[in-house]
Amino acid sequence: MSTKVIEELLKDAPPGQTKEVLKDVKVLVGDDAKVEEVAKATLRQYDMRNMTLASYKFGGEERSLVLSRHGEVTSDSGVYYDPSTKQCVRYDHLKQEGEVTDDAREEGKRLEGDEATEETRKALEKCLEESYMKENYPFGACAVYSSVGGGGKEYAVCISSTVYKPRGYWSGRWTSEWILTPAKDQSSFCLKGKCDVATHYYENGNVQFRSNREFVVNDQRCGKDELAKEVVKSIALEELKYQEDLQESLSDFAETTFKKLRRQLPLTQLKFPWQTGAASLASELMKRETS
Repeated sequence: MSTKVIEELLKDAPPGQTKEVLKDVKVLVGDDAKVEEVAKATLRQYDMRNMTLASYKFGGEERSLVLSRHGEVTSDSGVYYDPSTKQCVRYDHLKQEGEVTDDAREEGKRLEGDEATEETRKALEKCLEESYMKENYPFGACAVYSSVGGGGKEYAVCISSTVYKPRGYWSGRWTSEWILTPAKDQSSFCLKGKCDVATHYYENGNVQFRSNREFVVNDQRCGKDELAKEVVKSIALEELKYQEDLQESLSDFAETTFKKLRRQLPLTQLKFPWQTGAASLASELMKRETS
């Protein structure tokens, strides 16, 4: 199997199932070393594109880290910055394990903003976690980065949630990325966002669904000291509208497209008795053989 084919199989892994896909690809190829060599770079790209949630221990607690391009300390390093704990985490994309490291602490500092910027970042993070994440993404996590545009002029809000239910034969993932540009006096802001949805259902079949949408919120006004609240409110409204549109389109899809895929009735508008017909055919064939 070529390197390109291995890459494509790994890139298309359903939500929460990269380990299973990697294991199956190894069986198909028969060369674990070759597959793992290709997987190192491919899974890194996969995890950042899909904002995979990584677990690591810090302060005696299990923490969740969003693997994002905004938090990658240096290119291809496998080290990611967690803005909520100010820690650098080395993540093994093959083993799916993370641990705090001091190797890139100096490089990680470049992702930290000044005092005023950090204050705004913390307010966004707190508001997002307390008023939005708990209710809407109980299995997810978020991250807010403050040095996207340099000098703290922009903030990146990343939301990621994956649910994997092997006993129910399904999995799903929601990711959204928002770039916030506030006015200098924080009396208004602009938002640019993108949401990606992926689901996989494989009971008695194998179906994947993927969708995405981009958003723009221009010159949204907000009162003094209400930037975080209004930003989260805008994000919630846009994402809710997207979810409602998805539900509506999927309902229409079930009533129209899926119906067209079903076997049509014959001109008599009656279902053909396949079992009876098969029995009659078998009986007729037996008669011919014995005659």
